[in-house]
Amino acid sequence: MAKMKIDYGKFEDWATKINSENEALIEYLRQINSHIQSLQGEWESNAAIEIRTNIENMGPKFEQFYQVVDNYVKTIRNVASTYKEAEGQLESNAQEFKR
Repeated sequence: MAKMKIDYGKFEDWATKINSENEALIEYLRQINSHIQSLQGEWESNAAIEIRTNIENMGPKFEQFYQVVDNYVKTIRNVASTYKEAEGQLESNAQEFKR
């Protein structure tokens, strides 16, 4: 059996970092899309229309990526919470042996 070490404090730290970066990334991608779309009227050509359309069509992929990472963050937090609770219960049970 493989050894397992869970540092639930670090799990929460990582979840916070990943969540913060995920939020910043999706906002940044939305801003880029907005800037590119605002070129409409300033740059009109078949190529410009195709580029804007392709970038706009990537939006759902960006949102899907965001959701996958968001769910991962929730999982990390859930694992940390579960192990923290389990460790607390084990400590409580260990105290019973001292009585």
